[in-house]
Amino acid sequence: MQIAQSNLRELLLQCCMDDAHDVKQSAFALLGDLAKVCPIHLHPRLSEFLDVAAKQLNTSKLRETISVANNACWAIGELAIKVRQEVTPVVMTVISSLVLILKHSEELNKSLIENSAITLGRLAWVCPELVAPHMEHFMQSWCIALSMIRDDIEKEDAFRGLCAMVKVNPSGALSSLVFMCRAIASWHEIRSEELHNDVCQVLHGYKQVSNASNPCFYAEEWCMGPMHVSFGAPCKRQAVKISSIILFWFSYRQSSTLLQCCGPLELCIRVATIGHCALPDDIGA
Repeated sequence: MQIAQSNLRELLLQCCMDDAHDVKQSAFALLGDLAKVCPIHLHPRLSEFLDVAAKQLNTSKLRETISVANNACWAIGELAIKVRQEVTPVVMTVISSLVLILKHSEELNKSLIENSAITLGRLAWVCPELVAPHMEHFMQSWCIALSMIRDDIEKEDAFRGLCAMVKVNPSGALSSLVFMCRAIASWHEIRSEELHNDVCQVLHGYKQVSNASNPCFYAEEWCMGPMHVSFGAPCKRQAVKISSIILFWFSYRQSSTLLQCCGPLELCIRVATIGHCALPDDIGA
């Protein structure tokens, strides 16, 4: 019997609201799987599925129901990228819960933190105009979580959300720019050419803002001691990871002439858009 001709949808909704945690855990796992392969069959009860899933993330007993919350969180993300704007009614409710989860990451399950970061990014991708105005409140904890996720399609979705939010509200990431660069540097390789270009566009956007506000960025290349940095070299994919290393190296050495001249924000932007670096001998010290 096909899903459309069965009562699976109604049974699944009832299981998502069951009192038994193990029943709900399995139900939300199935909800996520169905969202991936046949979201159209969930559509008649979509709002109810989203509402009940969102409620699993906003509970005082979250630590006791982590497996349920984890699967519900993942299912919301899978639904979001399929139904797109139809997820709008629960976006801010879910975002509020995810922000709290990310801010208490040390106390919670690693899988829940990863799924929370991915789902937040997916919601930001499909509804950037709703999420972006609030990004300054969660960028740091979110980017820390993103930096811990392995390369995969789900991480790509989350970074699409990051790029979409920055385009809507670029000033919202300024106070967490170091953490954003660290998250970008966590990639071994961004396989999607489109996403890679979007990430580069975001970084260059911040660089252009700094060029306009600080004359020490007008030069196309600069030298300081044993380090030489120039723009426009071909190794763009490796540049971001190198830039993060340089950033933290200088951040711990506050006497740096460049850091004093430009400040950590401008230095971050400058090294995040480089193409070639000869690193100091003690870069890893």
